[in-house]
Amino acid sequence: MRIAIFTDFFLPHIGGVETSIFHQQRALLAAGHEVFVLTPPMKGAGIIDDAAENVIRLKSPVNIRFDGMGIYLYNRNIYKTLDEFKPELIHFETEFNMAALAI
Repeated sequence: MRIAIFTDFFLPHIGGVETSIFHQQRALLAAGHEVFVLTPPMKGAGIIDDAAENVIRLKSPVNIRFDGMGIYLYNRNIYKTLDEFKPELIHFETEFNMAALAI
């Protein structure tokens, strides 16, 4: 199954939500699913290879950051990216801006 996980917070920023989503993605990948995390750009303690980790960074038309985390604001062109991705299941692990996009 092709799964999209939408979240406002992800690696390399370190926190509980980020760690939970990382392990959830790993478990779904181990079960044979194709899993992508859709999130704004993040700064953090380390770096990750977005392509290798199946991470799609969604950039806002306006660059807004809080504590090293990008804040996603609606961009109507994002639907082109989502149409190319063609997810079969959408999961959102947030109640903020990325949840509105997922809905």
